[in-house]
Amino acid sequence: MATRVLIRQTLDAIAAELGDDYDEDDDNGLVADAIMTSAHLIEIESWEEIPDGYELAYEEDKQVYQAYLESKERG
Repeated sequence: MATRVLIRQTLDAIAAELGDDYDEDDDNGLVADAIMTSAHLIEIESWEEIPDGYELAYEEDKQVYQAYLESKERG
């Protein structure tokens, strides 16, 4: 069963993309803009399908994903 989740780029991926323009304090607003424009609603069959450099945007999805990882560790 497919699940829809909202993903966005991680801060590390944004920093790499912005290079010298990256400002940790985001005084220029580039990080906030990059976070908003990098958001995508995707449909996944498995939590393994989250692309590298992206993270789940919603806390509820993060909690479900964490529970998935914990159950995977237990076997």
